[in-house]
This record gives sequence, structure tokens and C-alpha cells, in this order.
Amino acid sequence: MSVPPRTLETVVRSVVMQIVLILGAVLVLTQPADAQRRRRATPNAPASPGRLEIGGHFGYSFDFDQTLVGAQLALPIARQLDLYPSLDWYSGSGSPDWGLNLDLRIRPPRLSQTWYLGSGVNLLWADGLSGDHTTNFNVEGGLETRSGSVRPYFELRMIVGDGTALQLVGGAYFGKR
Repeated sequence: MSVPPRTLETVVRSVVMQIVLILGAVLVLTQPADAQRRRRATPNAPASPGRLEIGGHFGYSFDFDQTLVGAQLALPIARQLDLYPSLDWYSGSGSPDWGLNLDLRIRPPRLSQTWYLGSGVNLLWADGLSGDHTTNFNVEGGLETRSGSVRPYFELRMIVGDGTALQLVGGAYFGKR
């Protein structure tokens, strides 16, 4: 009885899933305990929106059956609200080739500041950035570390529109917070 050889696509999919799961575990395990969060809190601190954050990510789109790599920004608008644009490049044959997301993210005040929810507009290009595109709607949720110079995050994104796509993405923001 012989085992069928693994294709490059299945190997890449397996590696991406393992890396995303490892990032998720690191994210959960590196969070400060509740007592540590209370000690650092300053009750009279101003509600400043924070700094611009830049990062990169990789993941897998289950419905497109493609891996993706991209970059994102987090532009703070208020203490718990960010403008969250991102650009994705999809590898492999098929459609799409590129994706642009323009989302708003919120960290609900009663939940841990590591969780966030977001929504916005998604544009997908099939033949480079100059070709025709489809306009879709995004809904995402994830968790991220909020301290350190490298802050990993893990996100699940649903693209709804001309077809539906579920994406699992892991990445990190870089620089001092």
C-alpha cells in the first residue's frame, strides 16, 4: 500500500496553518495576568488614540483555496477605534490576485483589550491592480498583543459579496507602541 505524494499546495497549506496556530498560541500565552493589567492601569490617564502601527501578515483563504501574504496599517482614531487598511497578494492559480481592505476595528470596552471586531469594504482584483475588480463587505474578529516591539495577531475574516470567502490570517505589528 503506497501513500500518495504530497503536492506543493498541500505542503504550503499545512505550513501556513501550523504557523498561524503557533502565532495564536504565542499570543494567548504572552498576555499579562489580570493583576498585572490592573497594576499598570492609570485611572487619570488621557484617552489618547495611540500611534500609527505597521505590520505584515500571511494566511490562507479557504474558499479561494489560495495562500496570501500582505501588509496592514492601524491608524488610531480613538482609544478603542482604528482605521485598518490592508493589502493582500494571493498566490497560486485562480482568482483573485490582489485584495484591498478598508476596515474599522473596535476593541469592546468591557472585554480584554486583546480582542477586536471589525468591518469594512473589500476590493478584489483578478488581473492585476489595473483590471476589473469586485466590491465586497468584510467582517473580521481577532486577537492581538498590545505591548512589546513585535506584537503578533491572529484574525478570522469573512468576505461577503460576489461569492463568500473565509480567511485565516496571522501576522505582527512592528515598532514601539
